[in-house]
Amino acid sequence: MEISLESLAIKRIADCDVYVGKGIPTPWKRLFGGQTLGQSVMAACYTVDSDYPIHSLHSYFILSGSSRKDILFNVERTRDGGSFKTRAVKAMQSNRTICLSQLSFHRKEPGLSYQIDLSDAIGQEIPSVEKYAGEESEDPSEGVYKHTVASGKNWTLRYVRLDVGAPKGWQVHCSLLTFLSDQGLTGTARMVHDANW
Repeated sequence: MEISLESLAIKRIADCDVYVGKGIPTPWKRLFGGQTLGQSVMAACYTVDSDYPIHSLHSYFILSGSSRKDILFNVERTRDGGSFKTRAVKAMQSNRTICLSQLSFHRKEPGLSYQIDLSDAIGQEIPSVEKYAGEESEDPSEGVYKHTVASGKNWTLRYVRLDVGAPKGWQVHCSLLTFLSDQGLTGTARMVHDANW
């Protein structure tokens, strides 16, 4: 699936928290879920100050969408607190909901961290990013440079770099990462079950 900044483009409608985007043409004529999620993230980010990065994202695909129809993104400003902002995004086509997303944004502030060291989690040393920066991609046709760093029975750790120029702002990076995260989910799920469907 080709990823580009244009694939995440959305347009605001009538000075409201409503946006419209276009789907990427696909051979199966349905929307690519990662694109819908990436555009949902962009829509939510447009309603939050830039000093509130994304804290969490939960999404549910309700119906398949058509890549031939526009997608409407309706953002609800659920809560605007001092430290957290919450948004609900409803992606719709033909007056039917195709995807629901809940996003939490958290202002950066000092506090405890619960991040564990990835090397400890997978039981091996993680190579530095510099090792992969100049190498050819495992799959350059997608505009995404991927390198498998480590893998186990039910997981794969990849270095990923997007070939989309130098977009500015964490909002675009989060949206692109969301788009990309949907590439390979089915394969990962199959690994656990030794399925090859």
